[in-house]
Amino acid sequence: MTDRPIVAGVDGSGRSLRACVWAAHEAALRRCPLLIVHVVPREHEYATTPEGRA
Repeated sequence: MTDRPIVAGVDGSGRSLRACVWAAHEAALRRCPLLIVHVVPREHEYATTPEGRA
């Protein structure tokens, strides 16, 4: 067992979901942590309120 995690990035695509399943399988085999990072596209450069203010 190791403290170093296996990391998988997920964006909702079929490929990323398959990669996540693979990563989970590898983490189980290696008995190590699994870190799943969910990625979403950034719509705006800066976060704002509905009124357009930061």
